[in-house]
Amino acid sequence: MLLSDLFENDKQLAEKWSAKYKRSINCSNPKGFSQRAHCQSKKKRVSEDATSELASELKNTKATSYDAIDKLMKKIAKDYNITANELHDLWVKKYNETPDDWIKDKLSEAKVTLYTDPSYFGADVSDNAGEGLSIQEIPLDKLVGFEPDEKMQDTKSAANMSKMVDLLKAGKGKELPPILVRKYKDGYQVLDGHHRFHAYKKAGLKTIPSKIVPDEDIKVVDKKPVNEGPIWDKVKKTAAAGAVAGAAGYGALTGQFTDKAKEPARAPIEINIPGGDLEQQKPAVKKEKEKLTPSTATNANPEMEKLVFVTALRSGVKGKELAQFMAQVAHETLGFQRLVEVGDKEYFNRYDPKHSPEKAKILGNVKPGDGLRYKGRGFIQITGRDNYRRAGKALGIDLENNPKLASDPKVAAKIAVWYWKSRVKPAVDDYTDTIGVTSKINPSMNGLGDRDMNFRHYLQRLQLED
Repeated sequence: MLLSDLFENDKQLAEKWSAKYKRSINCSNPKGFSQRAHCQSKKKRVSEDATSELASELKNTKATSYDAIDKLMKKIAKDYNITANELHDLWVKKYNETPDDWIKDKLSEAKVTLYTDPSYFGADVSDNAGEGLSIQEIPLDKLVGFEPDEKMQDTKSAANMSKMVDLLKAGKGKELPPILVRKYKDGYQVLDGHHRFHAYKKAGLKTIPSKIVPDEDIKVVDKKPVNEGPIWDKVKKTAAAGAVAGAAGYGALTGQFTDKAKEPARAPIEINIPGGDLEQQKPAVKKEKEKLTPSTATNANPEMEKLVFVTALRSGVKGKELAQFMAQVAHETLGFQRLVEVGDKEYFNRYDPKHSPEKAKILGNVKPGDGLRYKGRGFIQITGRDNYRRAGKALGIDLENNPKLASDPKVAAKIAVWYWKSRVKPAVDDYTDTIGVTSKINPSMNGLGDRDMNFRHYLQRLQLED
């Protein structure tokens, strides 16, 4: 045997024992510098390999549902001996977005999706469905609703429509956004804005401001949406971008419990704040024993919720104003879990001076890339260079040169209170008027029902009467 063969055998033996030793290391409790270094290196390799494989699979997958992504993540996580939650967190850390965003375009090719399943029958309307469409006055007798009238007969719907009718009779109809319709038979069909449609009829008006969505922007399917249900609603709107999402858990945010019968019960969350804060808020916050109506507030991230609550309380927001403030923030963040606006580079070009100079000018975006740089961030999201500058000046933080600071939870809470006090509070007389308050935050009035349920939720939590 040649001497070189002996050395080769020794080398193979050393590698064998080295591999065996490495497998024996418990990375949950490494001992000594060498073991910690090995575990750190192993974690980095697993992170890179697992996320790269997931990226490859997502790129090639034909999956068109979040359930499919959930299964894919579980499979890859198992191959790398980690949990799906861990893989989700690794992904968010690497790409600063959730895996769900990768198939966002597949799920939102149409601006309006009409589901005709007899047990569901509803419409899914994207936030930009009415962009660029002119407003027309359409006779009410030429309109029919897509969703059944029965959906408008619950208590909350009746209350919302009653407030809208009062607004219309008071001549304040301009506070309500136009509805979205499509051409249908000899007239038109309501796609979005059924409450407004019925309110206009009850107010005895003849026409309603409308935007006509072209047929190419509408998709009709004969099944329930894959994202039906309160938890799916979060995911549908690309709920959790950034590290806050990871903390909430992948299963809870991606609709792992799609079967409502199997969905675990959620106990009401108690806001437990040291006595100093509670003494400023009367009556004192107590644990709510009554069953609360499911909404984004009932599925809130408790740590983020508490942070926003304390920040608002210490700044003097209290009583029904505090309940409405928390209700609006809960909806805007999908339960205090979304702090960053999600979209690809093309999406943010709509706010960029190079691609959309008119919109960019309104937001104060003056340099190429400002659309992405100053995207929406915060519990109440600020967008555009001008808003970042104003908020930063008010708070004594250089947000214009450090825009990512706006997604830091503590800074985001201060921004939300600043926005509320400077933009919302001066224009609101009645904090129990969810429609009026919402119009100052979201002129499109998206999620009005959820915002109102959130308000009732916090009234109960704060032991206040409606």
